[in-house]
Amino acid sequence: MAIIHGLLGFRERAPVEDKRKACTMFFLNPRGELLLLLRDNKPEIPYPNTWDLPGGHVEGSESPSECIRREMGEELPGLDLGKFRLYEIVELPKQINYIFWTRIGASEKMLNRILCEGQRAAWMSRAQIRNTAIAFGFGTVVEKFFDRLEQGMLG
Repeated sequence: MAIIHGLLGFRERAPVEDKRKACTMFFLNPRGELLLLLRDNKPEIPYPNTWDLPGGHVEGSESPSECIRREMGEELPGLDLGKFRLYEIVELPKQINYIFWTRIGASEKMLNRILCEGQRAAWMSRAQIRNTAIAFGFGTVVEKFFDRLEQGMLG
């Protein structure tokens, strides 16, 4: 596991102890696609109507793995997370993000039936993601994930 500094080219950084913690889940299907969620189209939220990866902020004293279980229970209730594992810890200017990943075989139709946050869910290939604006600048992290996957580094 690595902490990436300056991942997205930002220069301002809060001290690590002052940074909010967040968790993100990379769901990978048998076709090698990642699950993205289209954020609600509400002007008061960051990145309205933009594709994003599932996840959220750590609350109180919960651990990152407790956070990702809770967040996925809120966003995609009833979805079996399988055997998820920590992929990487990424330091961003104002937060530390714990990125987990797992393989699932859920259909897009089923995922949209259970989706409770956002407008819709979609499986996207690496090529599709490259041509899609991703909230919070996660495109670079996704690209690195696909590189490691193709190199057989993730199992």
